[in-house]
Amino acid sequence: RRRPPGWSRAPGPAPYALPWAAAGVVAVGLALHLAVGRRSRVAAGVSTLGCYEHS
Repeated sequence: RRRPPGWSRAPGPAPYALPWAAAGVVAVGLALHLAVGRRSRVAAGVSTLGCYEHS
């Protein structure tokens, strides 16, 4: 079996750096998406409550 070039040149956790970075980006994106969704939901709830109070 021949190892692809660059595999032996990256010792230790180097080969895992790229997938971990991608996973971190995905996790941050998901967290931001959830936070924005929660915020918009809260804003929508507050606005509906305000409409109910004003009516």
